[in-house]
Amino acid sequence: MLLVSLDTLRADRLGAYGYPLRITPVLDGLAREGTLFEQAISQASWTAPSHATMLTGTYPCLHGLSLLKHPTVVGHPLPVGVRPLAEILADAGYSSAAFTEDAFVDPGSFHRGFDLFVADSRVEQAGDAAMLDSTTPGFVEQTVDGAVRWLRAHAGQRFFLFVHTYQVHKPFVPPAAYEAIAAMRPLPVRPGAPRHSPGAEEDAAKYTAEVAYTDASLAPLFDALHELGLADETLVVVTSDHGQSFGEKGVLGHGTSSLEEQIRVPLVWRAPERVAAGQRIASMVGVVDIVPTVLDLLGLPIPAWVQGVSLRPMLQPGYRDSGVSNRVLPAEAFWLMGMRGDTWKVERLVTGAYRSMHVTAHGDEPLVRRPMAAATSGAFARYDEDCAKARAHLGAGGEAPPAPVADAVDPERERKLRALGYLQ
Repeated sequence: MLLVSLDTLRADRLGAYGYPLRITPVLDGLAREGTLFEQAISQASWTAPSHATMLTGTYPCLHGLSLLKHPTVVGHPLPVGVRPLAEILADAGYSSAAFTEDAFVDPGSFHRGFDLFVADSRVEQAGDAAMLDSTTPGFVEQTVDGAVRWLRAHAGQRFFLFVHTYQVHKPFVPPAAYEAIAAMRPLPVRPGAPRHSPGAEEDAAKYTAEVAYTDASLAPLFDALHELGLADETLVVVTSDHGQSFGEKGVLGHGTSSLEEQIRVPLVWRAPERVAAGQRIASMVGVVDIVPTVLDLLGLPIPAWVQGVSLRPMLQPGYRDSGVSNRVLPAEAFWLMGMRGDTWKVERLVTGAYRSMHVTAHGDEPLVRRPMAAATSGAFARYDEDCAKARAHLGAGGEAPPAPVADAVDPERERKLRALGYLQ
């Protein structure tokens, strides 16, 4: 099983999701070979809590790495009873390895269950140097190379390989060979939407070049599966933890809101004979659904405390998608909690104020200038009930609820926060 997380990659920058420039042939090809989810929603618009959800199938209320504690959650261990995917698969006899670029996918939180956890710490030192020598603060080529070498050494075993790169994360400094893509300014803006500011437009162009570079750099990983005769028997999942705003709605960065630019991510599944090829699903799903779906596809039981749902039925050939999920998914940001329904979104700020939005198929979110409808007003109560139920299941297993997170940031962690633009 191979899980690839491309940090900060918004779905609409891939050709498979309608981007007008075909700059991602590798990922587009993967999508044609598998099933693509058009409305995959991240449960947090920042790295640590989103990856905790991705790797446990639980919401921040259970795994404890809540954005509302930013940035002190980094390195905080997961509750003992919340078992990450790697730990569950290890008990089932899988060898496992993680190749990440450290920072917020920290071994202190995520190492449990992995036989090998490689966290490339150079990202914390690369900010200023990257600006000077036109290299990138991400290390996707090196990360993929390490993953490929491990894959070759474990090709005869059942395995779980997790690959994570910060390549498209700020600061946006694409390699010189990709500067021509940045110069093309492929920045579609819908009629009536705010225009990018000059600085944001420059960042968006460089970001697009980084996406193209990352796509090309992933090719050796998927090629290795074919060379080793593993492509037909390996479950492959490609996704992201969150997206990035470039001023489309007057907002920059990520972690600042539950806008679609920040929470709608790619989600592609490929597994010949287990996952339909060339299938697209319009119904809303969450990153929280990855763990239960993987377990279901591998024939393993789904723990009762898991809050996601298995997408296995949607991955079967001929699945008839209604486009309506009838679900409500949480989406945290630094100072608010968002709830996303099929066609609406509501945010509760730490001040206690609420704001609601309408979501269309294109992701537009004009502010709804009327009181919240009944469907949205009960969303937070439903979330609290779900969290209480999951805690009860966890407690039934003899495990304590998540411990409070200490309000402290160590100096080395602070350097990483600054290198990635979270602290000034």
